Amino acid sequence: MKTKKIFLIIIINLFCLGLLYLDLRLKDFFIQHPDFYRGVFFDILFFKFKSNPYIALGIKINYGAIIFFNFLILIGLIYFLIKKYFKLEYFYILNLSLILIGALSNLIDRLNHHYVVDYISIPWWPVFNLADVMIVAGAILILIQELKIKKQK
Repeated sequence: MKTKKIFLIIIINLFCLGLLYLDLRLKDFFIQHPDFYRGVFFDILFFKFKSNPYIALGIKINYGAIIFFNFLILIGLIYFLIKKYFKLEYFYILNLSLILIGALSNLIDRLNHHYVVDYISIPWWPVFNLADVMIVAGAILILIQELKIKKQK
């Protein structure tokens, strides 16, 4: 039984690390090919390079403050993730890991380039990246789970 639990945690970690690797490789591709532009899915989704020195939705904040708050957020995420590892709460382990990996990927960009590399564009939304998708997906899934728990009580 314990082997099955450890195996599941290893799978979750490998999945999240795979997403981190994919996001970093895509960012490298778009840095090396900044003029790359391709529409897919009936020209609703586009792939193009955009540097983003700000935070979500283009909100302007001082670079030093962004780095400081990124580290605080990462420390908080690591703390909550460790607590969930001890309780073997797989749902939270997966979703906190997605948020952590996404935040880490964007922090790596900020430290290396002083901006985040965005490359996914939808006509009615600001350009974003896979790390942003991981952060939002993890947060939404945790919120839904918490609402379900609250509703059951």
